[in-house]
Amino acid sequence: MLGPVTGTPNTVRSGALSDLCGANIILKLENLQLTGSFKPRGAYVKLAGLTDKEKKAGVAAASAGNHAQGVAYHARNLGVPATITMPEGTPFTKVGRTKALGAKVVLTDIDEDEGRKAADELGCSFHRLDVASEGEWDALAAAFPAIDVLVNNAGITGFEDGPAPHDPENASLAEWHRVHSVNTDGCFLGCRYALRAMKAQARAGGTGSIINMSSRSGLVGIPGAAAYAASKAAMRNHTKSVALYAAQQGWAIRCNSIHPAAILTDIWEPMLGDGPDRDAKMAALVADTPLKRFGTVEEVAATCVFLASADSAYMTGAELTLDGGLLAGSAASPGS
Repeated sequence: MLGPVTGTPNTVRSGALSDLCGANIILKLENLQLTGSFKPRGAYVKLAGLTDKEKKAGVAAASAGNHAQGVAYHARNLGVPATITMPEGTPFTKVGRTKALGAKVVLTDIDEDEGRKAADELGCSFHRLDVASEGEWDALAAAFPAIDVLVNNAGITGFEDGPAPHDPENASLAEWHRVHSVNTDGCFLGCRYALRAMKAQARAGGTGSIINMSSRSGLVGIPGAAAYAASKAAMRNHTKSVALYAAQQGWAIRCNSIHPAAILTDIWEPMLGDGPDRDAKMAALVADTPLKRFGTVEEVAATCVFLASADSAYMTGAELTLDGGLLAGSAASPGS
């Protein structure tokens, strides 16, 4: 028991609902919480329930938003060392808020110059990680031997250096291996690291969450990007293998995959270019998407936060699509 409830903060009476229902309706406004959401409450319950030994060892979490801030805030107040890992694309405002709440924020990336530059701008630390390198994962494990959440987010399409044949007939074996070394090997190495870094706390009754960033391309065939589609399909299936393995061990370590479609990130730049036809290319790329737009990094980050949190505690081996309705079918009128 953490103690008796002495009050419920952030409540207001709703006159409109009270009149409508003929009763006194009180609303608890989660947007008035410190981070603008309910996340700090779950973070407090988890941190307050740690043993003295566990509190001394500290906690680690991966989040791009409200969960990070909740952990940082209550870890500071409870005197628990906290390390928060945030993806490079996290909005500066959220990184700044998390850092201000007392957490140690770590950015990881293969590009040291850009990674360190981003870390300096954000006022946090940087750890180099080439996800295709077993040695660099070992180094990460030495630096962070225990974690709560891992997001396998690194990936390449094969088109980073410009147009190249990636269809099943003309793709080179070298290009096939290059794409799979990052997308498939990186997923395998990341999941293995996470299982090893989470199992001790899982055996003690703790939890863990592994989030693999697959793709809409992992659910359908992509003739012009065969290596990419195959690698993302492999990530989807490995997610399920990891989920079942962890469950077989009796560990509360969940593993789920996210399948975004067209999310506007730098990965699209080689295809979009910076010419006068850029807008036309963007429109063409999402022409078949019912919502007729690219998704945003923030929308993907919000899904990661959900999978990292206790809100998704009964989800493992699942796949979540973020595709603007693309895989739902056609939005065209019958007969059109």
